Amino acid sequence: MRTLILSCNTGEGHNSCAKAIKEIYDLHHADCDITDGLAFVSEKASDFISWGHTFVYRRLPGLFRWGYSSVEKHPDTLSEDSKVHALFSKGVERLTGISVRTGMIQ
Repeated sequence: MRTLILSCNTGEGHNSCAKAIKEIYDLHHADCDITDGLAFVSEKASDFISWGHTFVYRRLPGLFRWGYSSVEKHPDTLSEDSKVHALFSKGVERLTGISVRTGMIQ
C-alpha cells in the first residue's frame, strides 16, 4: 500500500504535520509521498494561494478570522454547488482523472 499526503505551502504548518506523519511511515518502511495539493490546479495557482494566505493571516488577521467565522456560520458556503467548492475542486480531475461535473473517468 502507498499513501499520498496532500499538503500546501500556507504557513508551513501543513507541511510540518505532513512531514511528521511521513516520518512514522518511514520508520515502518512504508511507502508515503508528500505533494502540494494546490499544484494540481497549477503551480502559479499554488504560489498565488500560498502567498495570499500567508499575506492575509500575517498582515490582515481580522480578515482571516472573519473568513473562518463566516464559513462556520454559513456552512453552505462550501456546499457542492457553491463557487467556493468549484474553485477548491479545480485540481481534482488532474489528480484523479475523474470529472467533477460528470463523475466519469477521463
